[in-house]
Formats: sequence, structure tokens, C-alpha cells
Amino acid sequence: MSDGEVKFSSLSGFMQGILILLSILGVIVPAVLGFVNFDKRLDIAENTTATHIEKDEKRWERIDDDVSRLDNTVHQLELTDKELLIHYNEIIRRLDKGDLMDQRILDKLETFEGTNQ
Repeated sequence: MSDGEVKFSSLSGFMQGILILLSILGVIVPAVLGFVNFDKRLDIAENTTATHIEKDEKRWERIDDDVSRLDNTVHQLELTDKELLIHYNEIIRRLDKGDLMDQRILDKLETFEGTNQ
């Protein structure tokens, strides 16, 4: 042992007790504070994750609503398309038959063409 060094056994009982207490506190306190801080970080991460999940669910609900609304619009467009196709086929059939010579039918055809523009 060199000069300036102190043996643990050469210290008084009171000093040995204080040194042991400080050593224990030096190990335990940082560990406890580290675990508490880690627990806080876990809570923050869980809360943040729950918030993000909530926001994503709301966005998906809006997307589902938009998709169902678009499905209804597409269905309406398909019905309109079928109706127009029926009118067109009737006009073609009458043209082939020669029934469109009546002026009233020609007027209806012009009116029909005017609504499509």
C-alpha cells in the first residue's frame, strides 16, 4: 500500500458505515431513477402509440366512407349509362326500321342530343 491510501479496515466504525451507505446509494439510486425514467418513457411511448392508432382509425373510417360514397356514385352512373344505351339502341332500331321520319320523333332526338351536351 502506498502513501495516501487508506484501508477500509483502518477506518472507524462510523466512517465504515457512512462509506457503505454511500456506496449502496451510489448504486441503488441511479438504478431506481433509471428504471423510473424508463417506465415513464414506456408510458409516453404507449400513449403516443395509442394516439397514432386513434388518428389512423379515424382516417381509415373516412376513407371507407369515401369509398362507399363513390360506390354509390358509380352505381348511379352505371344506371344512367344503361338508360342512355337503351335510348341510343331505340334510336338506332328506329333508324334501321325507318320510323324516324315522323317530325315529332326527330324533335325528340334533337332534344335528347341537346341534353347530352
